[in-house]
Amino acid sequence: MVTALNIANAILYKGFNEGVDLTPMKLQRLLYLTYKEFYKRTNTLLFDEKFEVWKYGPVVRSVNAAFKKYGSNCIKDYYREYNGTVLKASEDKNPTFKSILTYIWDKYKKIDGIPLANMSRSEKSAWFQAYTRKDAFLSIKDIKNEEDYL
Repeated sequence: MVTALNIANAILYKGFNEGVDLTPMKLQRLLYLTYKEFYKRTNTLLFDEKFEVWKYGPVVRSVNAAFKKYGSNCIKDYYREYNGTVLKASEDKNPTFKSILTYIWDKYKKIDGIPLANMSRSEKSAWFQAYTRKDAFLSIKDIKNEEDYL
């Protein structure tokens, strides 16, 4: 099973290769957008972890823990397993994932974390629905029904 951290590393790989800076906030938003698009296209969860309702938008706790040391600064390295190994989701093994990740990356890579966070908290967002209900997690139904930001 692919983890949220494996997907985060795949997003970071794109950023590092193209010289696009990623803060933890921007990484969380791109992770969410990739997750949402994958679910909409395949009706399958990309990973098991749920998105929590945090002040600035949806957050996967493990990804937050792995990159919070960067604060609002750019992430400089991948998440590493306890033995130092970097695991990232393979685009080559899943053409659907590759297509979705490329689509999301190309569409949103030039937008900074704060504007992405603002979009993720719009009144039509899954985050806003969960926040209004005072839920701890975003509903998969709300995620599926959420419209694109741009």
